Amino acid sequence: MVVATRKKSAHPARPTPAQLYDAVYWGMFRVESGRPDAELCLAATLLRAWLALEELPADSEPRQWLRNVSPVCVEMLESLRDRRVSGDTASCIEE
Repeated sequence: MVVATRKKSAHPARPTPAQLYDAVYWGMFRVESGRPDAELCLAATLLRAWLALEELPADSEPRQWLRNVSPVCVEMLESLRDRRVSGDTASCIEE
């Protein structure tokens, strides 16, 4: 008996704006909780969000939300980087 299987797509489905909101929110939460590698995941999520929203109109609600939240995320990431450079906290790799 031969069973047909579906080939996985090389290009995953693009996330919806609601999924992007959720992913960025939880990424920020994980950074604030000090989860290992959370800052890298948040940075990647922000990049994915910008790429996914590229096709929407410039004045759309998801793009505006991302414009508003991205500076906060960048400040969080820079603050963590600065603390690690000064030796105030261990690197994710060292944990």
